[in-house]
Amino acid sequence: MLPGLVLGESLGKAADSICPQKIFHLVVPFSPGTGPDSLARLIAPRIGQELHCVALVENRTGASGEIGARLVKNSDANNPYYLLTANPIVINSVLTPEQSVHPINDFYPLTQIATDDLVLVVPKNSSFANLDDFLIAAHSRGDFLTFASPGSGTPQFIEMALLESMSNIHLLHIPYKDTHSALFGLLGNQIDIMFISLSTARPHLLDGRLRALAIAAKKRNPLIPNLKTLGELKIQGVDYPIWNGIFSSKNISAENGERLEELLRKILSDPMIKAKIESLGLKPAPQTDENFRVFLEKQIELIKKYKPVLSTSFLG
Repeated sequence: MLPGLVLGESLGKAADSICPQKIFHLVVPFSPGTGPDSLARLIAPRIGQELHCVALVENRTGASGEIGARLVKNSDANNPYYLLTANPIVINSVLTPEQSVHPINDFYPLTQIATDDLVLVVPKNSSFANLDDFLIAAHSRGDFLTFASPGSGTPQFIEMALLESMSNIHLLHIPYKDTHSALFGLLGNQIDIMFISLSTARPHLLDGRLRALAIAAKKRNPLIPNLKTLGELKIQGVDYPIWNGIFSSKNISAENGERLEELLRKILSDPMIKAKIESLGLKPAPQTDENFRVFLEKQIELIKKYKPVLSTSFLG
């Protein structure tokens, strides 16, 4: 084990019930290369190291994260699965409660990991050199301009709905099955514009295949300091960052949940892990399980507040 991460006696006793088959299944309900996937592949080796088991990252995509979430919810105590997910688990629970899992009622929230800013991007050969160019076009021919998202229960979709509302524009929504499919549609000039996480967009911004028009954040991101926020560009209220967190199924004991939460926060507080998270374009944000629950409750109320903006026609 690495220095500073010594497995405590109490955790050692709990390890057998946290991963009884000596496999720690960490489910990511999004495609490879996304922020949650990158985070999972960063921390999984350390989890396995601490618990003396094999930590496997499993991408189970589809239905805005619902497929992977249900796998974890229904996992057996003798072979538990764990979930590293993001905003859609809250969004879906508010917008389509009958069809969706609930982040608190159906799971044991362990800890938040990091947050990720969304950037508004266009292909490199787009005629939109800046946000003003895009808004002028959207006001004149918005119904013919397309935007991509990984589905209606995603922060990328929510952010565009907020931008539409605050800018009095309307675009044609083209939903894709996952983030990478939407990104490839944009890179292939099949789509005009989209919001995407900085961690996913950054390689394509660096190689010039994408152009960023603005960042949807309260302040500029140090990795792209010259990119203005939407607020600086006179568009207020469009600031819904991506968050990432880890959940267990409800069948984990409170004692093991607390021990696993402590272990995760210990891993996330390691300077090397924090530096790697920041290098991905994310901001470390570990929380206690209690604070994470409070955070989730506030996120649920926030989506309820946004719900009127998401008109029936837009959701369709």
